[in-house]
Amino acid sequence: MALYADDLDAAVRDCVAAGASLLAAAQPLPGPEAGEHNRFAYLRTPWGSTLQLLTYPDPQPWERTATRRSGRPADTWPTDPARPGPS
Repeated sequence: MALYADDLDAAVRDCVAAGASLLAAAQPLPGPEAGEHNRFAYLRTPWGSTLQLLTYPDPQPWERTATRRSGRPADTWPTDPARPGPS
């Protein structure tokens, strides 16, 4: 299962505190999802499932040109907390 986390380091700490095992330190997201702060980490849950936590606060390439259904430009996309959301 993969889950998005606004604060990857805090989410990893919380999961480990709850019994998960960190499989490797957080790594940069590769390819088109790359960005200075875009990262992921894999953990093993206490019941044996693999959990991926990821965060991509830096804009994705498609966000620079995509428009939302409302017709608003991508500069209002809500994945970046510094950008305003829809009004």
